Amino acid sequence: MRYSRDLDDWNASVDAAFPGSCIDAQRQEFVAHLNHYRIGSLGFRHIAGIRSHYARQDARQAARPANALATILEHGRCQHSQSGRVVELAPGDMAVTDPDRHHWLDFSGHYRLFVVDVPVANLLERRPDYTLHRQGGASLNPRQGRILCTLLQSLVRDYELLSRDSDWALSVERSVTDLLTTAVAGPAQDGAAGPSVRLRSAVIADVRTHLFDEQLSSTVIAARLGVSRRSVQLAFEAVGTTASRYILDRRLAHAAEMLRARPDASITDVAFDCGFSSSSYFSRAFAARYGASPRAWRGH
Repeated sequence: MRYSRDLDDWNASVDAAFPGSCIDAQRQEFVAHLNHYRIGSLGFRHIAGIRSHYARQDARQAARPANALATILEHGRCQHSQSGRVVELAPGDMAVTDPDRHHWLDFSGHYRLFVVDVPVANLLERRPDYTLHRQGGASLNPRQGRILCTLLQSLVRDYELLSRDSDWALSVERSVTDLLTTAVAGPAQDGAAGPSVRLRSAVIADVRTHLFDEQLSSTVIAARLGVSRRSVQLAFEAVGTTASRYILDRRLAHAAEMLRARPDASITDVAFDCGFSSSSYFSRAFAARYGASPRAWRGH
């Protein structure tokens, strides 16, 4: 938990959580707190503060975010803006944000909110035509937002229980992630998609089918689908990711589940079964993604 009574301290805390961010307020005295929670691959922050203006600048590197951000207002009122959209948020309202592009929130008074990481890979599985840079700043179904807000409040209250029961935590993680994915990506796509969307669907389906093949790459996918390698690369670029990042995210998610579902399997066996050719690379990538080594994750 990060607690602040000073605007400079709060800016330092927020910038550590969301690099490139800045808070502007009318007074230096600033009472606020930020809690960071993680349940499996589900990461979210619970933030409270007072009247202020939050802004985050464009990332310096190319924008290929691994996650979208879902902002769910619990208490208070604010304006949320990105991509030229400005939406008013009331308690229970939700907006989606591309974290690598400029956005701002303006709070009219005391507030509490949740900021939840939604893996882009999950969005693509549900909607291969999903494009985060087009959705940034959009408000989402308020009924879904209220349900998610209630669920997240429960997770905060019972976080100690979830941290002790890995099976229950995994079930909760799957349920909340699926609800978030549905809310952000929208209804599952029907069969009336155009050629480019059909190609993306085929590419995603191919990755799902051959995920644990060590040789899986854009070149291999292209050969199987009878299209150019560049076409496969463009299919991923259109939705803000790359083939290698998408494949890695999916493999790590499966590995996280397998580590707990198969407690007798060695870390090396899990790595190889999930398509990794090197257990040391798997361990580094896993730690970067989940904030814990595979062994620590299994024992948590």
